[in-house]
Amino acid sequence: MQIPKHNYLAEDSWKNYAACRGVENGVFYPSNGRPSNETLKFCSNCLVQVRCAVDATIGGDDNGIWGGLLISDREKANENFRFRKKLFLKIIRNMKNNNDINDWLEYSREISGIDDTDDR
Repeated sequence: MQIPKHNYLAEDSWKNYAACRGVENGVFYPSNGRPSNETLKFCSNCLVQVRCAVDATIGGDDNGIWGGLLISDREKANENFRFRKKLFLKIIRNMKNNNDINDWLEYSREISGIDDTDDR
């Protein structure tokens, strides 16, 4: 799927590119709070995984699996900036084997000014 070259960060249109779009919500709201392999597969193959994780973390969404992250991960990321940065960089690094995602990441770096190669 080709993502149009516009500032998706300024609006909610990024949700149109989510791999989970149209999937039964129950997959992302497990009763035990732990994601299934099916859930993680959606997230790991999603072009907007980072945006999803960021929105849920910073937005304080305290329900469900977002961007492949558990509620406990998002809470810890909100409390600890270094943990948040490492968590998001880990997601980005795991995505780098996908050419479509690589194109999207390059564009995201251009419009955001974020240097995801800096591990500090």
